[in-house]
Amino acid sequence: MVTFRHHSRLLSYRRPQGALKTGETVTIRAELSSDEQVEVFLRVYEQDGDISLLTMRADGGWLSASYTAPETPCLVWYYFVLKRADGSTLCYGAESGEGSLVS
Repeated sequence: MVTFRHHSRLLSYRRPQGALKTGETVTIRAELSSDEQVEVFLRVYEQDGDISLLTMRADGGWLSASYTAPETPCLVWYYFVLKRADGSTLCYGAESGEGSLVS
């Protein structure tokens, strides 16, 4: 069973909060509990169509990744991709706040 949690409105999961300034870096963190091997990625996409896939790394009991906003102002969204050992994937996201896992 895979349990995953991220809440975009809590500082323990996303720092800094709110809109990023151009060139500013945000650290995104999540919690994972799983009885199977799972790789977790942060998928970030920008208004102009650029997409980044960042590997979430273990960080003191958390998973974390950092993203730096582009120098040109734009809207940016993100969600998580969880890749299971059998090749299947789960996605985790929400418009804001706490998300949910979907296959």
